[in-house]
Amino acid sequence: FYLPRNSYAQSLALKRFDISKLSNLQKQDFIKKYAKPYTTLLYLRGHIMLYAGVLKGENVALHSIWGIRTKDDKRLLVGKSALTTLDVGKESSEVDEKDLILSRLSAISFLSLSENELLRINEALEKYH
Repeated sequence: FYLPRNSYAQSLALKRFDISKLSNLQKQDFIKKYAKPYTTLLYLRGHIMLYAGVLKGENVALHSIWGIRTKDDKRLLVGKSALTTLDVGKESSEVDEKDLILSRLSAISFLSLSENELLRINEALEKYH
């Protein structure tokens, strides 16, 4: 399966849904209900992740992550490809909630959806708004 080079173009290559207006709790719930491991991309500006499923009750994704922005505009460094939760860094007092990956997550894209899945997702997003 071909994907373009940059994260934004990759998110557009599949069936994409805007989840930017959802709260973090709503995003977590939506992803648990509708994302499909290894066939769903999670997008935030400048970054793309491959949804890997639920581990120990938490949504997890595979991605190459440089770091998480801190309150003093520095970074908590990760600097590798990693399997992480979507709120990596939440345990640090140096990171604002607004800078968590989950807070910045704006779109979810699916490799394939049945008509029934498409309908269910559209109905769910209408209820959140």
